[in-house]
Amino acid sequence: MWAGSPTTVVYAAYGGVMERPSVRVSIANFRDYDAPFATKLKLVLANNLTKLRNHSGCCGNHGQPGC
Repeated sequence: MWAGSPTTVVYAAYGGVMERPSVRVSIANFRDYDAPFATKLKLVLANNLTKLRNHSGCCGNHGQPGC
């Protein structure tokens, strides 16, 4: 079920509101995260593997690269 802005998703089963996955947000997280480049790449890999393993659009680490 969609409600609100185009980037907001309402998950009725969980009763919560989450941001819709976006390339723009992912790039901003990568650019703005304060860590060395190698650490950012590790986080992108780890967070995307978490999303794949859980069949989810979010890894749960909001603001980190790859989420």
